Amino acid sequence: MKNPYKDSELMQVLSNNPEFTLSDAISFLNESYDDAYDPQAEQEHWDILEELEMESHIEHIRSQGGDYWRNDAGEWCCG
Repeated sequence: MKNPYKDSELMQVLSNNPEFTLSDAISFLNESYDDAYDPQAEQEHWDILEELEMESHIEHIRSQGGDYWRNDAGEWCCG
């Protein structure tokens, strides 16, 4: 069985769960890492970052006397 985890990670799981075998600890860590990765949450995070970047860009354009708005198709326009 391949062990992708550090000894310290395994020792932490084994010390918290004395009834676990090494195989149990690896399975536990696999499940923990699988549960932690949420593709939908990651996409939402990227969407938020893009929105913040756009807001910053719009603020800069407006501070220079320009303007941004969305047309009927939802596209950003600058003028």
